[in-house]
Amino acid sequence: MRNDASIEGRRRGKEILMARIKPKEFIDKVITSEVKTAFWVSWLVFVFVVGFTYIFFKYKGDFLRSVFVEAHGMLFDLFVIATFILWLNKKAEKRRNIQRWQEEIDDFRGWDEKEATFRIVGNIKRLNRNGITEISLYDCFLRGANLEMANLREAVLTRANLKEASLAEVNLWEADLSRANLSGANLMAASLVEADLTGASLAEANLWKADLSGADLRRAELERADFGEANLRGAKLTIEQLSKVKTLFQTILDPELEKEVKQKYPHLLEMPEFPKEEK
Repeated sequence: MRNDASIEGRRRGKEILMARIKPKEFIDKVITSEVKTAFWVSWLVFVFVVGFTYIFFKYKGDFLRSVFVEAHGMLFDLFVIATFILWLNKKAEKRRNIQRWQEEIDDFRGWDEKEATFRIVGNIKRLNRNGITEISLYDCFLRGANLEMANLREAVLTRANLKEASLAEVNLWEADLSRANLSGANLMAASLVEADLTGASLAEANLWKADLSGADLRRAELERADFGEANLRGAKLTIEQLSKVKTLFQTILDPELEKEVKQKYPHLLEMPEFPKEEK
């Protein structure tokens, strides 16, 4: 009777244990995790090799020394491989993040709301931190956006709304700003070298000390724009366009264009009057 009771107890215990463990669920969990799968496979192989060697060949001193020597070499190999895999994972994660941020900009493109501006600016800064400057921002609503010192070299900002945006010291070297709205924007000390500004609106924009050398300003609206101490050497624009600007005080111009300004609009070369501060 005792033996029967003992056997019955062990059987029930085994059933309870199996019910708790649920081998199928355990295997599914292991398989769905790459790390767990690799760990358990490595552990099973280790147990099999060590057990097989111990049973049939026994371990001896020379063998153990060889094992330890090989173990050191294996650890070095594992370190190199793990470092390489970690580097690959970081690169892959960076690519995924860059793609996600660019896709988010696409999602907010054409949405004329402050929230869209806030989200797009955040993604621009994240892309910049990861070395990405050629960002597609065409038709984006960035009115009043703070992008000071941002790097948008070779970025595409066609038809973008940048009205009253803060763009001081921004890098827009060779950027496409054709038909963009930059009216009232602060572009002080911005780099617009060889930028495409054809048909863009720069009315009342602050371009003090901005570098527009080689920029294409054909058909751009420049009414009341401040070009004080700016560099317009090699820029494509006409005397008619310059006649509407606020000032050209100490502005670098091509010799022929400067000669025309002196003849027709000499007042633009004079120091502008700044509003007095109220006491």
